Amino acid sequence: MKIGPLIRFGIYWANLNPPGKGHEQRNRRPFVVVSPDAMHQTQMAVVCPMTTQLRPWPFRLRVTCNGKAGDIMVDQIRAVSLHRFDALVEVLAPNHVRQLQDLIARMYTV
Repeated sequence: MKIGPLIRFGIYWANLNPPGKGHEQRNRRPFVVVSPDAMHQTQMAVVCPMTTQLRPWPFRLRVTCNGKAGDIMVDQIRAVSLHRFDALVEVLAPNHVRQLQDLIARMYTV
């Protein structure tokens, strides 16, 4: 399915089959695109998967998406092909964008 240009901090459905290994996220699930638009010219995007298995872990951000509570899993950030994306669900609210940016910075700064 062709979805058009990705929106940074947009929440999209993406299909990760064939499945990953171990504790990697798999199947069709929502992802938050965190990569800048210029990266998408490579046909790849950096994303944070989302889950409805809520955990009070320090590198997860609780948001409501499509009326349902979910955690953005910064601890499972990864790059995926643009061919895996299905559809835009919604765009993160500005306050969640700032919180996500802060969380990513804290996770990857010494």
